[in-house]
Order: sequence, then C-alpha cells, then structure tokens
Amino acid sequence: MSFPFYNLLSLCIAAASAHAAILPRAVSLPPVNGRFDYQIGGVYTPASGVAVVTRDNSASPAAGLYNICYINAFQTQPEDEDFWKGQHSDLLLKKANGNVGFSVNL
Repeated sequence: MSFPFYNLLSLCIAAASAHAAILPRAVSLPPVNGRFDYQIGGVYTPASGVAVVTRDNSASPAAGLYNICYINAFQTQPEDEDFWKGQHSDLLLKKANGNVGFSVNL
C-alpha cells in the first residue's frame, strides 16, 4: 500500500527532529568504499568483507558492521494494514475503482 511521498518525507523529518532533540548523538558515516549488502526480504550472515548492511527496521543489526535501516518510501508493512486503513485511509493509494492498491495488483 502506498501514500504520497511528501507525507512520508514530512513524517520522517518530524520523527527525526523529535528523536534528535531527545537523543543527540555524533554522526558516524559509513566506511568509504565499504562493500554493501542490501538484505531485503530476510536477514542472513553477511559475506566476508561486507562493511555496510541494510536491513528492515524489525531486524537486528549485524554486529561489527555499519547498519542502515531501510524505509519503503511508498509501502507499508503487511502487519500495519489495519492501522493505515482504519486511521489514515486518506493517505493510501487507491485505484480508479476506489479500492486500495497493493504493489502486486496496481
């Protein structure tokens, strides 16, 4: 399911600003030319030599590596469907017939 990018962007900026105000931290940048592993769809042990791992926000970080939590900019998580339909239906992408559009059947 999707909703307009500018709504997501506003939400991310607001959340990041609120979080930063509560827990100020130094910024650590990923290693320059670090080998990257984009783990979409499941977590596994990164190959030897990988320095940067991107995982879903529900996954645990990979120990000893630079970890990035990815965000699906235009999708929600399946377990959040009731929340979005019940509380923010106006933000969901709808097909011409008015039904919510899912990425498998848009």
